[in-house]
This record gives sequence, structure tokens and C-alpha cells, in this order.
Amino acid sequence: LGHKHIELSSQPFDDFKSKQRFDLVIACAVHHWIGVPLSEFGTKLFNFCKPGGLVLLESQGTRETTRTEVDFEAKATTMASAGFTVIRKGSLCDDGINYREFWILQRKK
Repeated sequence: LGHKHIELSSQPFDDFKSKQRFDLVIACAVHHWIGVPLSEFGTKLFNFCKPGGLVLLESQGTRETTRTEVDFEAKATTMASAGFTVIRKGSLCDDGINYREFWILQRKK
């Protein structure tokens, strides 16, 4: 990308190992198929973040423009309970097909 401070990884979640902590972790629609309990996924996200770091959670698309993933709020709440503060919630339908919700979480220091 031409930015030395940005690191992208596209390997399977269970294979990703890092002692480094990140300012931002993006988890867009992955909680549905990640293969671990949501509380454990939240803990892993917490461990990937620096204190004060952010996580962007996004719901699964439903191929509908008027409703989002069933129970996303409960799922996001479970992930956030791993040590995050919810700093923003919102929704979007930027592709005209999928209405999605997002939460921005901040790791507690």
C-alpha cells in the first residue's frame, strides 16, 4: 500500500499469531464463520489491540436493504464484553443490496 505503518493479513484467523498489538483491527462479517465461540473471538480481538485500540465489527449482509443479520446486537455485545467500550454504532447500505450494522469498539486501557 505504500504505507509502512499499515499491515494487512489475509490468512485464516486461527493461523494468525502476533505478539504485536494493533491500533485498528477490522472484523467485517467474519464472526459468523470464524469457528470459535463469540466470547473467545472477542478475547482474541482484545489481545490483538493496543490499549485504546479500535475494532470495527460489521454484521453479515442479508441480501436485503431493510434488515440486517438476526441477533447482531446480541452477538456484538458478547464480543464487546471481552474488555471493550462501544464508542459508535451505525448502519449502512452502500452497495444497494446489503443493509449492514457496524460497531466501533475501543479496548479499555
